[in-house]
Amino acid sequence: MPIPAINTVDDEDPPKMFYCARRFPYNHQVDVKTISRDFCSGCSCTDDCSDPLKCECQQLTVSNVQRLAKSFRPPAGEYGYSYRTLLGKTITGVFECNDNCGCQQKRCYNRVVQQPIRYPIQIYKTAQSGWGVRALCDIPAGAFIANYVGALLTDSLADALQGEDEYFADLDLNDAVENEKATTLEKCGYLDMGIGSSDEEEEP
Repeated sequence: MPIPAINTVDDEDPPKMFYCARRFPYNHQVDVKTISRDFCSGCSCTDDCSDPLKCECQQLTVSNVQRLAKSFRPPAGEYGYSYRTLLGKTITGVFECNDNCGCQQKRCYNRVVQQPIRYPIQIYKTAQSGWGVRALCDIPAGAFIANYVGALLTDSLADALQGEDEYFADLDLNDAVENEKATTLEKCGYLDMGIGSSDEEEEP
């Protein structure tokens, strides 16, 4: 889906971006061989994973939530996906189906962030907060909009990068298994210029 850019504030052109929909290695020092299907779970569903009680991947989401202290658990039935929308905040993450599963990618109810953009969005210049991203239609609560991705870095590379426009996130809870970080860089990312906090009021 094309993503238009508009500036009604001044004469500045939209910033140049390298458009990418998936994370990528920052350079040759980042080993991505461990990011393979061998590290993924899998399900044996034949019903497009419409029954969460039978889908092994969806049950992984449930089991991880149940390991939390009761004070951190969302209400029963309000974690994971329901008809491709997120019911509530799932701090343990969601286990989506993948290439190890028997379900079809385009029909599976447990494949959400793997799908392309479904709702029209626009990059636009704000008066006070630079460039941003807004929706051009009403979006259902909990619906997936777009991926927020960037380059894969090792810890040492991340520590060496110093800049106000760098945002890092650990990808793995087990640092001994995978010593990598993700960053949305100033010059490469996926709609990273406008997805974040802003002090400016939202426009209708």
